[in-house]
Amino acid sequence: MLSIKGFAVALGVVWALFAGWAVVIALLGIGMVPHDLLSQFYFGWISPTIGGLILGMVLAFIDGFVIGLIFAWIHNKMASCSCCK
Repeated sequence: MLSIKGFAVALGVVWALFAGWAVVIALLGIGMVPHDLLSQFYFGWISPTIGGLILGMVLAFIDGFVIGLIFAWIHNKMASCSCCK
């Protein structure tokens, strides 16, 4: 059984770090491809600025948290199913 809260927080942190990394490399001029990919999902909310970095990481954490919450809940429901044992 997965810890639902633990998995949700872990996925939220990982996704927020990825979003932050994408904005930082765009700020440094190293590459725009990861930033452009994320901008398609967040519709321009993530801009290559410090404000975009903070907003992007907050939005990415919330998205990752919700997806992790749903995934862990479904996993636990399926793992406790008597037909799967």
